[in-house]
Amino acid sequence: MRPIFVYSAFVCALACAGAAAPIAAATTGFTILDNAQAFRGRITYVAHRTDALPAPRISGTLTIGNAHWSVEERSPDALATANAGGGTLQGGGFNTGVDDPLAAGSVANAWALVMGTLSASAPGRDPTADDIWQSANIRLYLNDTRDAVQGLADTAGAGDVSFAFDNWIDVDGLRLPSQVMRLRDGAPEATYEIQEYAVLRSPALAATSGPPRAKALPDAAGGAGLLAPQPPVEFQQREFPWQLVSSAFGLLLLGVMVVAWTRRDAFVEMLREHIQTDPRGWQARGVSVFVTSDGRLWFDGAEYRIGPQFFGRRAIVQSSPLFLRIGAREVPRAVIVARKFRIPALRIAKSERFRSAGFSLIENIVAIGLFSIVVIGAVYPTLAVMANGDRIARTQSDAVRIAANALNDEEIASAYGAVSEGTIRTQYGALTLVLTVEASKSGVSGAYDIDVAVQDASGSALAHAISTVGPAVQAPPPPGHTPNPSPVPSG
Repeated sequence: MRPIFVYSAFVCALACAGAAAPIAAATTGFTILDNAQAFRGRITYVAHRTDALPAPRISGTLTIGNAHWSVEERSPDALATANAGGGTLQGGGFNTGVDDPLAAGSVANAWALVMGTLSASAPGRDPTADDIWQSANIRLYLNDTRDAVQGLADTAGAGDVSFAFDNWIDVDGLRLPSQVMRLRDGAPEATYEIQEYAVLRSPALAATSGPPRAKALPDAAGGAGLLAPQPPVEFQQREFPWQLVSSAFGLLLLGVMVVAWTRRDAFVEMLREHIQTDPRGWQARGVSVFVTSDGRLWFDGAEYRIGPQFFGRRAIVQSSPLFLRIGAREVPRAVIVARKFRIPALRIAKSERFRSAGFSLIENIVAIGLFSIVVIGAVYPTLAVMANGDRIARTQSDAVRIAANALNDEEIASAYGAVSEGTIRTQYGALTLVLTVEASKSGVSGAYDIDVAVQDASGSALAHAISTVGPAVQAPPPPGHTPNPSPVPSG
């Protein structure tokens, strides 16, 4: 078997392995959990508080993909976001980062966070009860009929935060709550009404073809019963192994080059036979050369072996850019050989034994190919990086400016006792500001260490500044206050 067919079969096998069938994920057996876990797409809704006035309109959006989910709720004076890494709350001129959006109460529709968590982390059954399921830091409690979730508990923080759900509705085959109550330490804290749901499924990312439907069956008493629907089967999306296929293609290309180099003589002979009877491209006037008794001749500084049949005869050499045609009147057939090219620097060696045989056609083709690989693999990427130099410098300048401004603001606030310990993450376009304030490790009472870092979208630090501020300055006295006079010695 030829090597090229072996390499082709190897590449086809790799491609078939990358396109294998997806793996089925485990299901819970309860429709309410399986549908929420399998959903991929976007859900929009409108919410407002029912226990306090005024009750501004809250527009929410839940987006779930295979590798990412996010919740965004926008009101007239605030913007709350949440995802697998935490959340943010913007409003009143402040931008606050939160680690646990459920405990912070920044998001009204807690079921949206539950669906996002279930899409990334499959739930597990509590061994002590059939109606309790745990997913990440969320504990879910099913109702008696197991067709709805009556509440959840947040187990991430130390605070006792829980939620209650009621009035479940069916929207495009998806069960969603219309009333949500947030409780803290067992006491109701806020009540929300969720309405105007709109469900948009993603066909490319959907884990199932559609939600299961319950079938109505007559029971023995003549009433209507429900046959439990079959749980949906979720398939995980598998990425095509581009890196493996690229490596295999590189090995295939290397093998083809090795075979072409080892069989270059056969390739030249096949090409010579093809153009032997084609007179096009030859120079009209030939050059007379001398052929030795062993069939060697020299043309343009290179040696050729054409056979002893031209010895003692007037051989005429006609040249083209790539081949030589040697013929003589007494020889019935002409000989065509590949033209050789010599490096000019080698012509300084005048001795017969140091004379170079030059490069053949295949050698020149390989050299040109290697040169093209160097240009495409090294020169072009370098030019692309240089073309993006202005953008990289501008991004670095923005990162340094953001870090300097944040450090200056925090130093001014700390100088007057307005320091707040902790870590805050703020988003500025594609850049993320991470501000950390903690008690100074130097041991000075009232001193704080300020750490400012600006990261790009990949998490790489573009700017990093560290500073330490001393104890806060005492507040100035009120207007009209007269300090106590210094004592004057008597006498």
